[in-house]
Amino acid sequence: MNIVDLTLPIDIKTPTFPGGPKPEIKQVATIRVDGWNEKRISIGSHFSTHVDAPFHMLEAGKKLDDYPIDKFIGEAMVIDVKNKYLYSNIKKPRDFTRLTQELRIIGV
Repeated sequence: MNIVDLTLPIDIKTPTFPGGPKPEIKQVATIRVDGWNEKRISIGSHFSTHVDAPFHMLEAGKKLDDYPIDKFIGEAMVIDVKNKYLYSNIKKPRDFTRLTQELRIIGV
């Protein structure tokens, strides 16, 4: 079995959803001054690799902790769409719906 980790690093260069807040990372303690290193990280909920639960769009929807972890592990297909026409036209949430429809049309 080939395991693919789809997570991205957390830094100020990590892409965000169009229109979403940019990540903020601030050094709040240093070894020289405080005796330890610590950073404050502020990110939006659509930052980096993530999963949206139904609660994201439905007031009475399930939250992520309502699902067992094994629901997020399994077989998958990885489609590399970086620098492709379909991906470059994603600007708004409805564009993801169009992308999904186009991938179905081409048999993915």
